[in-house]
Amino acid sequence: MRSLQPKRGNRKPEREVEGIEDPDPRNPSRWPEPLVDQPSEGTVIAMLTDAVPCEATDGCEVDPDGLCPHGHPSWLLVFGLHPVDAMAEWSLTG
Repeated sequence: MRSLQPKRGNRKPEREVEGIEDPDPRNPSRWPEPLVDQPSEGTVIAMLTDAVPCEATDGCEVDPDGLCPHGHPSWLLVFGLHPVDAMAEWSLTG
């Protein structure tokens, strides 16, 4: 199993989503620094399988591929995961 590592990017200072020129949630250079600890691998798997709500990097509950109102991405985005893609990959290899 691959290890979970956050995507790297030139992060900008935290700001409200409204003030971001490019609100694309897949643009790591626009993501603010996490405010909560990184979830465990088991929690990430639970997020992928909808066993628990997906959490943003500031603790807000978000869609798996979304940003919270404060501009923080879901942890799944940070790790480069999307529930449908990840589950398809696992079913092909497992």
